[in-house]
Amino acid sequence: MVAGAPKAANETVMAVTPLRRLGTPDEVAGACLFLTSDQASFITGQVIDVAGGWLMT
Repeated sequence: MVAGAPKAANETVMAVTPLRRLGTPDEVAGACLFLTSDQASFITGQVIDVAGGWLMT
């Protein structure tokens, strides 16, 4: 999603993200796989932010 963004913009995002890096497609896919698995069968009405803590700041 950020591949076409200017390098300075990505650096700014990383600077304010608690994990100090951008997420990967595999990390988003992992959350999706969990939510579609039987392990998540009792989860309802939740928002799971796969954002490296960015939304907490």
